[in-house]
Amino acid sequence: LPAMAYSTKSRDVLIINCDDTYSMDSVKTLVQKSSKAMGVETSIELRRFTLPELAKVSEEVKEKRLLCAILVLHAHESRLSINEKNAGIGYAILYRALREAAEGRVLVVIGADEKSSKGDRKVVSNWVRYKVASQFEDEYLDGRKGFVFSWGANYFPVHKKEFQQYLNTIRGDLDANSVPGLKKEVERTTQNLLEQNNAPASKTSEDSLSIPEKPPDELKTESSSGTKEKKEG
Repeated sequence: LPAMAYSTKSRDVLIINCDDTYSMDSVKTLVQKSSKAMGVETSIELRRFTLPELAKVSEEVKEKRLLCAILVLHAHESRLSINEKNAGIGYAILYRALREAAEGRVLVVIGADEKSSKGDRKVVSNWVRYKVASQFEDEYLDGRKGFVFSWGANYFPVHKKEFQQYLNTIRGDLDANSVPGLKKEVERTTQNLLEQNNAPASKTSEDSLSIPEKPPDELKTESSSGTKEKKEG
């Protein structure tokens, strides 16, 4: 993203959803509680729009200056096209407008994810990661610039923890009058993701964020009708 003049320290958080596909209440609560816990002043705007309004709303969003933006989606929308290049469908025009308005600080929250689990201690389920990870650079997945979260009916403790740290990092950047956006690596976030995935400490962040070859539900053993291995001897 091109560097932008950041003349004011905005405290505005835009939470936006198309066609009421998923309630924004849990997202609003997450922002409110995390802001209070971290002592970060925020002003929340909830914005709902219809699909025919997508282009118009995207242009309006570009004119905003935001502390961060949160795009709320439903896990079972017909296609989770968030940032696909030249797709001609989906939310790419809005997502890119949000990135411009918030200087990269955009979260994508995917609700109604039945594959997510509190016990997994992951901010995004493997199922959702498989569907969307190829659309993003790693830094817009893992919290260095943006984040992708997924949960079922409500957020988990891991989401609260990571969002609080994310807010604290944003505040540190702005208060220090640093270059707009989360330009520096957030080693803490990468380490947390490693721990959540039970990865060995020696693995790199890139390894920990790798996309499974197939969704977990599709990782089945070969059919008994397939070719059997020949026994040696």
